[in-house]
Amino acid sequence: ENDNRNKTTVLLIAPETGRLPDAMGPLARFISGKSGGLGEVISALCEGLAERNIECHLATLNLSRRFQRESGLDDDQWSRITNTIDPHRIHLVNSSLFENSPDAYSGNPVLNAAEFQKIVVNQIIPQIRAKSNGRLIIHSHDWMAGGIITAYAKAHGCPVLHTLHNVHTAHLFLDLLRGVNMERLSDCFYCSQEQGKPAIDCQATAIKNASIVNFVGAKFLREIVDGQFADRPIIPPSVRHEVRIKYEYGATRAIPNAPSWQMYPEHSNYLARRFSPEDDVIA
Repeated sequence: ENDNRNKTTVLLIAPETGRLPDAMGPLARFISGKSGGLGEVISALCEGLAERNIECHLATLNLSRRFQRESGLDDDQWSRITNTIDPHRIHLVNSSLFENSPDAYSGNPVLNAAEFQKIVVNQIIPQIRAKSNGRLIIHSHDWMAGGIITAYAKAHGCPVLHTLHNVHTAHLFLDLLRGVNMERLSDCFYCSQEQGKPAIDCQATAIKNASIVNFVGAKFLREIVDGQFADRPIIPPSVRHEVRIKYEYGATRAIPNAPSWQMYPEHSNYLARRFSPEDDVIA
């Protein structure tokens, strides 16, 4: 087996995922939830990195009730799987706050995010980074994977690629983040006031700390930079401000999402018959 201490590891951090490749470990087929566009992007990235022999890990919320239901398993079967299968490259964040939730944004998404981010910075990032001899690149997705995660990465010299799938943000109250050593991170926060209390703007903080910020389309980037929709509360001023700074420094990219290879009809395992562009599709 290759010595992972001589390889640079990529850690994807996202609130959801689609079907994961077998290279992620035997747990992959049990936690691949049916999801929307973001989940499919995570699937495709994991596949692409694995095919290129890049050490790829994923940190996501353990929506255990949903994963169990979609895997068709009862409580005993699910318990046996989660307690006996090596998670390998999949790092599930466990919490009673969201274990019964259908997605990361159900219930109170701010509380979900605070719980998720605290565990990622206190446990998951240090463990993975230590195993790769400090060579770690973080690819964060969406505001829920921003906030103190990206601040921690910046403060500890870890490169961050942050992808904006939308411009939504959320504000985490500082008192929700007890248990995290905030002293070293404070300079990396985009601070805000929410309901009269000090908070952290998750999306703006992610953009601020990212080495490169990626957008899923060039028009999406231009709308933010050029000040479009300024008369409507669509794009938060904090997000627009930080994006413009990154753009001026040449630290933005616009890369459209690519679908997972399993979504192509020549590869799909869920069609009655596979077909490709060379086939007589009408027949």
